[in-house]
Amino acid sequence: MLSEEKLPIKIKQTRRAYFFRYIIVIVLIVFAFLGIFSNVLFEISKVIYLSTGILGFILLIWLEINLLINSIVIDENKVTSSYGVIKVKKTSVYYHQITDIKITQSLRQRLLNYGAIHINTPGHEGYEIVFDKISNPHAIRDFIEKLEHKHAIKRSDQRLIKR
Repeated sequence: MLSEEKLPIKIKQTRRAYFFRYIIVIVLIVFAFLGIFSNVLFEISKVIYLSTGILGFILLIWLEINLLINSIVIDENKVTSSYGVIKVKKTSVYYHQITDIKITQSLRQRLLNYGAIHINTPGHEGYEIVFDKISNPHAIRDFIEKLEHKHAIKRSDQRLIKR
């Protein structure tokens, strides 16, 4: 899955994390569709059904925009996270700065194999990067630690050459 030959790797949030929200969107859209195009449901104004459908589509677009915009990029030298649609927050951490990588998962997240990755650096209160709702966070942590180790060896070799 994760390979150094494919760097930089862009990782996005998983749709599995939004499973219940997608169910709500589907229910809203189906409710609106049935209400507008058939007489199966209650005798309510078509405007209410239309409003429900529009709300469903707006929620669907919002979910998809969230998935497209929020990402974490792993490249040769650093990890960069990007969040936000209106207020964008972009944070980069170089491998030699990383002191701790933590994974958090609830029971549901473990069952669906997604979670959050927390990357810590010295001199920063809390975690510098917190990226949630990612698939297979343990593999991503292992990959970052592998790159971090490789980068540390490269830096120590460069120091030896300078001497």
